[in-house]
Amino acid sequence: MRVSQTCQNGGVNGIQLSLMGYLHEGGKPEPHYCPQIYSPQLPSGEIVYAMVFKPHNFQLGVKYPTVLNVYGGPEVQTVNNTFKWELNDQVDALRILADQLGYIDMNRVGGYLSLMGLVHYPNVLKVAIAGAPVTNWEYYDTGYTERYMDLPQCNKHGYTAGSVLNYIHAFPDE
Repeated sequence: MRVSQTCQNGGVNGIQLSLMGYLHEGGKPEPHYCPQIYSPQLPSGEIVYAMVFKPHNFQLGVKYPTVLNVYGGPEVQTVNNTFKWELNDQVDALRILADQLGYIDMNRVGGYLSLMGLVHYPNVLKVAIAGAPVTNWEYYDTGYTERYMDLPQCNKHGYTAGSVLNYIHAFPDE
């Protein structure tokens, strides 16, 4: 069923989010909560955009596990205003939203771009989902990699810092 109700939180660049109906997976259908768009300001002063989806059993006053969904490639954000996101920006935005919203359980956060997240932010990211990670940029598609990182011999530091293989010792044991 289609319900013509516009979400109250607006949109980004004139794009409006609309409730399309309800999900029904057996039993009494629960309302589909409209995603909300937020624009936290990072400590650097940059404003970024985030979209938050609530679970179907959402209740105020309860903290929920959270999936931080980040595709780590440049210019491929799911909420986009042409700002190039980095992992520290994602974590800063997550912390800001957790403080503002009150229902994100910062003890149960997992997500994508996860291998580097587990290494650099083990106090924030507790679970990782790595679908097809680039563990060493020297072994990835050269056309894509060299466009953003230059040749390995011209950016040794960048290739070293970007290789999760250099941080294996820092992975949590759990």
